[in-house]
Amino acid sequence: MNVQTEIVRGDVISAEGYELIPVVQQTCGRWQKATIGTHFHGASGGGFLHLRPLGLIVQQGEKEHMIPIPDPTRQMLLGIVLAAIAVPVLLLIGVQLARK
Repeated sequence: MNVQTEIVRGDVISAEGYELIPVVQQTCGRWQKATIGTHFHGASGGGFLHLRPLGLIVQQGEKEHMIPIPDPTRQMLLGIVLAAIAVPVLLLIGVQLARK
């Protein structure tokens, strides 16, 4: 499987003296498989594309600044995963200490 991740700037959008440029993290992957046998020949493949918005670059004249786009769902899921790892480890340490 071939997976690539890169930061991509979108097309410029002009509005009321401002230029807005969306910025995303693009992750794409693809795979392919071919089978050659005595009675069978086949090929298959697939791919995926995931875009994660990172922010919006705002330009006005020479000034430029980025407005980040927060992802609260991602932050919440990361917290849940960390808690799911930390709680059993802490309980295991507590049991080991209680047995001593």
